[in-house]
Amino acid sequence: MGEIRNILVAVDGSDQALEAVRFAGITFPPEKTHVLLYHVGSPVPEAFLDLRKDLEFRSSVVPISAWASQMKKNMEAFMDRSCESLKDSGFSQDAISVEIAKKNKGISRDILQKAKEGFSAAVIGRTGVSRIKDILMGSVAEKLVGVIKGLPLIVVGGNPSPGKILIAFDGSEGSWRAVNQVAALADPSRTEILISHVVRPMEIPYRSQTVFNSGHEAQWVDENTRAIIPKLVEAKNLLVNRGFSEERIVREVLENRYSRAATLAKEAVARGYGTIVLGRRGLTMVEEFLMGRVSRKVLQLAKERSVWIA
Repeated sequence: MGEIRNILVAVDGSDQALEAVRFAGITFPPEKTHVLLYHVGSPVPEAFLDLRKDLEFRSSVVPISAWASQMKKNMEAFMDRSCESLKDSGFSQDAISVEIAKKNKGISRDILQKAKEGFSAAVIGRTGVSRIKDILMGSVAEKLVGVIKGLPLIVVGGNPSPGKILIAFDGSEGSWRAVNQVAALADPSRTEILISHVVRPMEIPYRSQTVFNSGHEAQWVDENTRAIIPKLVEAKNLLVNRGFSEERIVREVLENRYSRAATLAKEAVARGYGTIVLGRRGLTMVEEFLMGRVSRKVLQLAKERSVWIA
């Protein structure tokens, strides 16, 4: 049967967390995967912590024990629904674990610490229970994107189609890591893949002024395309050799697109790909010290998709 992959799904009881569970159930092969549903909860309401030094306030609120008891019941019910969702996707009871933990260092830091315990990937919903904070992403998801390194992190937004994966590919180490992670973790029997390479123009005109003429641009696009096609073929062959159907893998080169991130996000929507997979960094290493600029922009733009940071 091969090596069992351990997947951490961080949940908070929200509808988006349930979508993250559904994503995991369809994306990863049940016979080769063990899923831990992991919740970090506060023993008291977050708002109460802001006023915990006010003794008069503390004596006038509803007993905290009653609140904690109800939250525990709610989370247990959520975990039951999540387990049923995974079972509907083919997971056995033995392939599912549940852990409800009390907050120690902080929700994000506790999830990060747990993720370091031998997991192959971590999955989390883009938004959580408290939507007030979720301007771009939920605060926990946003923090995890910044601190998790060396482990695939999948941020699930909306209710995307998990079985269709777009891999952003530029031939860099990060994009090869993305291909290898999909090959190692995704379920070949339920996955369609698009390997997409975006060619930007040599320059973006400033106030209608350009330096390179149309001949320069055409040569640039032609050379870039000829250089990337053998690598795209190699990436496709790697996936086929790992059990993915050749007929369900498409490769493409998109030319003269000013924004890689916007192109990838639009392409995913237009062609119905629910997941975008990309490396933390591309060929231009100087752009960001933790994540590439394209990766961050895709996370901001693809709000109704799952974004897999390799």
